[in-house]
Amino acid sequence: MGNTFICYDDFMEGLTEVETLLSLAKQSEKDSRKYSIFNRTSLLLLVSKFECFLENLIEEYVYNIENLNVSADVLPESMKLHITNHAFNDDFIVKLRKSKTSVIKAITEIIPIWNMDSTISSLAINKKFDYGKHGAKAIQKLFHRIGVEDIFSLCPVYETKENLNKKDKIRVEVDIKVEINSITNFRNIILHEDTPTSLTHNQIEIYRDRLVLFAGSLSLLLKKNKDSIAKKMTLKKK
Repeated sequence: MGNTFICYDDFMEGLTEVETLLSLAKQSEKDSRKYSIFNRTSLLLLVSKFECFLENLIEEYVYNIENLNVSADVLPESMKLHITNHAFNDDFIVKLRKSKTSVIKAITEIIPIWNMDSTISSLAINKKFDYGKHGAKAIQKLFHRIGVEDIFSLCPVYETKENLNKKDKIRVEVDIKVEINSITNFRNIILHEDTPTSLTHNQIEIYRDRLVLFAGSLSLLLKKNKDSIAKKMTLKKK
């Protein structure tokens, strides 16, 4: 699909480590204890790789936008609101009420974001998950920071499956939000309960394949968004 994000390639390469663990799980099917250990470890690693990819994708996207030297009026409102909220945090409010001069810097940094004629070369966006937050809601919130209102609606995931007559193939949409929440649930059980699960290597392979499809869809969307902003800037200069 002509992916231009380095982090996507890194993600795909990193999945070879998950493959290694899944291979060991397959070799240990007759030993339930080892089989469970390898499956649980592979799922934790898969989730870790995927969440790192999401954070790195946000970071790389923001970096690309910054390098466009965009004007404030082409940035999404939700992105500007996040930057403003990030600057005017609880600590800022306390200092403002005490008339601390240190708040002047924060105010000065925010003003260009809302000045339509300003050129923006730095975007103070939090590119990390909120501490302890995982799952579909956390992902949705993460992408909202860069102006993507509903990441799951904009990045549908489709699988190709055989029809009932096994002669034709059909495209079936996967509810990727359900899949991510299911993976997150397994992750939480493994980390916080430390008990065996019903996980199989086949199940993890399905999760992996669907996350790969979602990662590709995410990357494509952000590439389109970046190209759209670049086009707007080009038109403004004419």
